[in-house]
Amino acid sequence: MMFERLTRVLLTLLATLLLTSVDASNTPKKSWACEGMQVTITCDSGETINVLNAEYGYFDKVCDQEHPDIVCRITVTQRVAYICQGRLACTVEVGSSNFQNPCSQNLYKHLEIVYECKK
Repeated sequence: MMFERLTRVLLTLLATLLLTSVDASNTPKKSWACEGMQVTITCDSGETINVLNAEYGYFDKVCDQEHPDIVCRITVTQRVAYICQGRLACTVEVGSSNFQNPCSQNLYKHLEIVYECKK
């Protein structure tokens, strides 16, 4: 009796695992570009951009490695979502024309966007 019950539970779990597939389109993607450049993000046909996070500033020493101890950044998710949310593709200019300067020094900043493509 106990063996049959355990077998049923295991078969149910196995069936659930087999029926559950991982949707690769929902895997978060990351794009970035340095100040003065553009970030272009795209999804496949039939999918749209869902912006998860966006940050602008001087961090991770991506574009400029002269100042290793400085970190200054702001979250710009709402601004990037305003430009890109729900679209197949979009391009964002990286610079102070689109984003407030979060740094007191004149540093070479970058924009990093984390997004997913939704069906």
